[in-house]
Amino acid sequence: TKKEVLLGGGGDVEIKDSAGRGRAVFATVDLSPGAVVVHALPMASVVTDKYAESHCHGCFRPLPTHGTVACGKQCGGVVYCSTACRAHDTIAHEGECDILAAWKEQPTATQKATRGLRMFIRLVHAVQRSPGAAARLESLEKAAGAEQNEALLGMAGAVNRFVPPNVRLEQTRLAALISRTQRNMHAVVNLAGNALGHGLYPQASFFNHACRPNSVVSFLDSSLVVRTIAPIKAGEEVTIAYVELYAPRDVRRQQLQAK
Repeated sequence: TKKEVLLGGGGDVEIKDSAGRGRAVFATVDLSPGAVVVHALPMASVVTDKYAESHCHGCFRPLPTHGTVACGKQCGGVVYCSTACRAHDTIAHEGECDILAAWKEQPTATQKATRGLRMFIRLVHAVQRSPGAAARLESLEKAAGAEQNEALLGMAGAVNRFVPPNVRLEQTRLAALISRTQRNMHAVVNLAGNALGHGLYPQASFFNHACRPNSVVSFLDSSLVVRTIAPIKAGEEVTIAYVELYAPRDVRRQQLQAK
């Protein structure tokens, strides 16, 4: 059974304001190296095109040579490593199933242009299913003026065209949610450093960057895990690295500014 540990839920860490650094994550007890402070399931996740035919769309593991499992409606847009993964992804997939089937009939260029909307289509359905998830997402940082940004509003309009009327979000609200997703999305990376897909983990979006972090992010299938790598005293901030720490300083600065 997959378990999700929520930040601020009476565990070993909490979210609170930090002077000059916005909201941040702090230890509420002394933590030893190796302690898991977050184990989060994605609010929405998608496999990238590069790995769409070689990795499971549920858990992101490599597909077996034989015995892969298709969507129950045979939409042709997803494939799973097992019936268990298909069952786990059913709710997230059902809102995009008919859309993926229609996209399969389109030219390749059109498919690529529209597949980028999948994360946001899944996100809209997730927001409508769970007010709690919507509240967590809307607490995340967004770009200033996102609600008036023409590009974001255009994306919001495109997403709304692909979802049923009863699921659509008000366009400016959706533009802001897209901005929040873009700013807080994580690449789901395997041990070889390959970005298999992207996931949105609101619980993990409050960790600040440090060039000498005391914790690291890793992935267990599609779940995000934050684990300490140094002793952390109660009351101290828990930090992670947003960039590759072995990169030269100038490169790290450029990457951080881009983020």
